[in-house]
Amino acid sequence: MEGFLMKWTNYVYGWKRRYFSVKNGLISYSKNKDSKKKGEMRLLSSQIVKHPADPKRFSIEGDTISYYLKASSPKEASQWIQALKQAQRDAHIHLSLPPSLSNLSPRSPILPDNSAFTHSLALKLSEIWGIHAQMQEAVDMIPPLVIQSIPGLDSVLSLSNAIKKVASEALAMIDEEEHKPRLSINSTVIDEEKFLPRQSLDMNYSEPIFELEKPVGLQKVIYEEECKEIEEIEFEDAKSHYSDDSEKNNLKIIPHRKSLPVLRNPNQRMNIWKVVKDSIGKEFYKITVPVYFNEPLSFIQRVTEDMTYSEIIERACEEKDPQLRLALVACFAISQFSMCINRTMKPFNPLLGETFELETKGFRCLSEQVSHHPPIAAMHTEHPKYIYWGNTEVKTRFKGTYIQANLVGAFHLILKEFNDHFIFHKPNTNIYNFIMGKIYIDLSGTIEMSNFSTGDRATVVYKKRGMFEKVNYEIEGGVYDNYGVEKYSLEGKWNEEVNIKENSTGKIIKGFEMAPYPDNHEMSYYFSDFALQLNILPEHFNNLPPTDVRKRPDQRALENGNLKLAASEKWRLEEKQRDARKRREDRGIEYKPRWFVYQDDEWVYKGGYWEAKEIGDFSDLPDIF
Repeated sequence: MEGFLMKWTNYVYGWKRRYFSVKNGLISYSKNKDSKKKGEMRLLSSQIVKHPADPKRFSIEGDTISYYLKASSPKEASQWIQALKQAQRDAHIHLSLPPSLSNLSPRSPILPDNSAFTHSLALKLSEIWGIHAQMQEAVDMIPPLVIQSIPGLDSVLSLSNAIKKVASEALAMIDEEEHKPRLSINSTVIDEEKFLPRQSLDMNYSEPIFELEKPVGLQKVIYEEECKEIEEIEFEDAKSHYSDDSEKNNLKIIPHRKSLPVLRNPNQRMNIWKVVKDSIGKEFYKITVPVYFNEPLSFIQRVTEDMTYSEIIERACEEKDPQLRLALVACFAISQFSMCINRTMKPFNPLLGETFELETKGFRCLSEQVSHHPPIAAMHTEHPKYIYWGNTEVKTRFKGTYIQANLVGAFHLILKEFNDHFIFHKPNTNIYNFIMGKIYIDLSGTIEMSNFSTGDRATVVYKKRGMFEKVNYEIEGGVYDNYGVEKYSLEGKWNEEVNIKENSTGKIIKGFEMAPYPDNHEMSYYFSDFALQLNILPEHFNNLPPTDVRKRPDQRALENGNLKLAASEKWRLEEKQRDARKRREDRGIEYKPRWFVYQDDEWVYKGGYWEAKEIGDFSDLPDIF
């Protein structure tokens, strides 16, 4: 079947008339019948979806690209849908034929499509690669003297490495072959990385703004290589991503966002293989990651997300029972990871000297990147009733089948009325299924929390996710007085809610409950309502310093869906940071953070930021953007 259909392009150009043809298991389109092809898609693994409200509209949604189409009438749309589904059936039949029957002439109405087979093969090879990684981890735990004492073990390890090498080479060959047909058919046929303006949700129908090629060679990931994988099409920002709610800050009205300005398809499949295959055992921050694996927030903004449920601290400030105060503070610590449950994209690595300020919910918070190697972010929060501060060094390693993140650093909370001083650390974070399967985050380990003013302590155990998902995200804990008597117990799920039980009476107190996510939050990187407000445009704030991350151009470009600009700016900023470090080293100058100082094995706020902001004097800050 062939003929003209209307094809959605973007919000600048809207619907365009294009000539479509279904042949040999493919659908292709061009500007006119006899003009050059502009795109092509295999139908074997695609889905044909009717529009839920408009009978003239339908979509063809493949693994990598999608077409959003409109016919002149409902009848014509139905004819196209039938023809497309018949072409799918023909392709499936042909794929199941033996080789002797599948070797057809070029005029055959069916073209073999091996994409499903290739994908399955890649998954199996990835599984072999992952098994090797697990075995290597187990071997690393064996003392060298034991290995030497077992005859033949070194040969087994050598053969294991050979298997890994073969699997890696096979995966690389598959990845290379997958790109050849697309480039030979038409250099403009690219994979999909969909960013959708907010209006598309109002139509209850996803329409693409632009499509990207998925990553190819990433051995060193220089900017020019990354830009080859991005095709940029202009789009307009959605104006409806602000809600009617707003907040006054320094005499300015800060709008309240209900989504990001440009929305991203959460089901986009990305080729992580090339990024991680040579990275087992490395610190994750040393692995160069293309910008399309980032979320549009910096890690110093993620640190500020600790305060998402700051109202729990305010509840603790009102409690006369010291053990219940500790129980609530424990719930506050647990709540800090609740918004991360689906946040599998990597935050931007902060540049040295990068800062972020936030004034909301009665507190004001400042964070700064105080060290680059190793990466350390320090933060300080002030409220009339409490002070909260700490620093985090993220020690992250890629273990072959998962990413392990150890958050090193203590966090302090002082409740002013009671002079309570709580200290706690954070649990280990693991990100699983990086190579294959659905990526998920899990927490593990035991955290101890102490009130140095009263001698009370609390313990929270993060249970490791169980087999067959019978134990998911569960915690249990207890609160003990200075004599070691358990006064309260904690139970629940760190991503949903935690209850406090008073052991003497059996009374249940709600300690923490996850707030509802904004509508369609999965299209905004799974951001919570709190996270959506963190990168609002800098012009809505008074006297922001030049180092504030809201002014960071690569992160802003990603938020706006401009991948090509984000990649170029990321490369430029990293080069600028390397040049600045080299100049300091050549002159023998030691870098010193502006707002924090290292004392007693931790970074503490030394003051002066809010005073400088009051008078608008940030003249002594470095030029990092």
